[in-house]
Parts: sequence; C-alpha cells; structure tokens
Amino acid sequence: MTETSSPGAHTTIRVLAALAELGETTAAAIAAHVGVAYSTTTAKLRTWEDTGQAERVRTSDGRTLWRLTDAGRAATATAEPHHAQTDPAPHPADQPEPDIAKATTATTAATAAPSDSPDTAPSTPMADDPTSRSEPAAQPPFGHDERSESVTSDAGSRQHVEPAVPSAADTQGDTEPGVPAATQRDATAEGTSKDATTRGRRARGSLSAAILAICQARPDHQYKVGELSRLIDANNAGTNAKRVSQGAVSNACAKLATAGLLTQTVDKPATFQLARTGA
Repeated sequence: MTETSSPGAHTTIRVLAALAELGETTAAAIAAHVGVAYSTTTAKLRTWEDTGQAERVRTSDGRTLWRLTDAGRAATATAEPHHAQTDPAPHPADQPEPDIAKATTATTAATAAPSDSPDTAPSTPMADDPTSRSEPAAQPPFGHDERSESVTSDAGSRQHVEPAVPSAADTQGDTEPGVPAATQRDATAEGTSKDATTRGRRARGSLSAAILAICQARPDHQYKVGELSRLIDANNAGTNAKRVSQGAVSNACAKLATAGLLTQTVDKPATFQLARTGA
C-alpha cells in the first residue's frame, strides 16, 4: 500500500531548506522566501527547534533570528549527487570559428566602389591600352581563387566568381548589428541549455530535509529506500522538482545515519528509522 505524508510535511521541508539557503535570518524573511504565512513559518521553525535542527537567537536590538544548529547543517549539507543535467552547449571559444572574418572581408570588398581602393585601375581606361581592359576594377576579395576567373569575350574584362560565402543579408537577419550570427546562435543555445539545467533542480539540502520530515512524522516506522523515494515524489507532485533517484536517497540516508539523525535497521534492503534521542 502506498503511503503519503501530510502536506504540512512538505512545508516543513521547504522551511528548513530556506533556512539553510538564507542563513541566520528572521522568520518573516523565511516566510517570504517560502511563500507561506508567517504563523505557519514560525510553527515549522519551532518544530525544527524541538528536533534540534534549528535554534533562535536574540540580537542586541531585540530581534529574534533563526539559524541552523550543527545537526541541522549536517543534515542540509547532504547534496543530491544525481542531478539530471543536460550537456551545455559548447562555448563559442571551444569550437572552430566559421570564416566570418573572411566572409565579411569578401562582402565588403565586393560591394566597395572602385575609388575606395588605392590600387585600382583608372575609372576610364584608355581605349588603345590593352592592359587597362585586362586589369580588374578592384582587388579580388580575400580568399579569392584565381581559377574561378572567366574572361568575357565581348568586353575583355575579367569576371570574378566570388567564393560561396553568406551575403550581408544572410548574415544579418534578426542578429544584432556588428555581432556574427553564429556567435549569437551559440549564445542562445548556451542560455537555453543553462535554463534546462537549472529548471527543476532540487534546493541544496532539501533532500535530507525531506527524508527527516517523513521519518519524524512516523518515528517508529522503518522506511526502505524505495518507499522514501515514492513518498518524496508524492510530496513534490505538482511542483517543478525532478523525480528523485533511489541512489540519491540511499546516499542521503547514509549521511544522516553518520550524523546520528537516522539509524540503519536493515542492511539489505537498506532500511532506516529516525534515531532515538536520549531522555
């Protein structure tokens, strides 16, 4: 039979995870961070105080702050080792750059007026000068292949075949002025990959807090790792959190047992129970 923990247990986990993330802070700040009522937050903080995971501190100006105890820090320091991550897109500097500079130089040289180049021939060649008809109006673009030249029979002037490079209209499109299109596409792909990586990632220490909350709700019950995994996924239903792996739960339980917060009652299958505290 599948067991589900109460919705309050999920809120309790989020409060402890927020305290681990914010550090020493007020209950109001934790309530705003978690998005629950102030009264609910203080009740959950007192619950963690009773279990020795959190403590309150009175400042010199009369304010009450909350912070994790050593046991709380040991519990929330357990990071989930099996985050599902996507391979980030290669950085533009790590991959061969396209011949953007060559394409830009060729396009600029092809569209420039003959008067812009100091080495061009006179704009009006002499009719009796055969060399003036054979000289190109401008220097060939960078990377030009002389084998692609063809002689026009009627005019006698050489016609240059430009290398297959993207035109100015092809390289502009929706890109920003002065930025190569390939660079902008790589940046967009990298941003999309980072969004996919961070979306749904579990907060630091939240897995250990979730395990403790479930075990504290039924301190006399012995939980197998698979059962804990199902209960955690049930608590996260409707959220953006990814499904937790049994390997991550097993590692977190082992570290909580090392910290003295859980007791491993059975080796195979691994079974854990809330540790008994002395009277």
